[in-house]
Amino acid sequence: MVDLLGDLHCRYDGAPPWRARQEMVAGGPALLETIRADARQRLLRDQCAKARLAVARRRAMLTGRHCRRDRWLARLVADLARVRADAVGGGALADSHGS
Repeated sequence: MVDLLGDLHCRYDGAPPWRARQEMVAGGPALLETIRADARQRLLRDQCAKARLAVARRRAMLTGRHCRRDRWLARLVADLARVRADAVGGGALADSHGS
């Protein structure tokens, strides 16, 4: 690997591009994409679990009558729906603060 890194540095006048270094360390572009996809799925799975927990905790604090009017619970449910849609559909991972 040291020889490969040296060869990579010899190809460029300055520092090699970030993407080229990442591909070299990962073992190629296909493997790098596989690693990224796995990391994305883990991130979405963790976000989904946290959103489910937040909804359950907020719901436990409210009476049945107040659940329909609670804006914070509605926001948590919308966030959970977004994360689930991203995890299932492979959609673009949106900013966690809205839009």
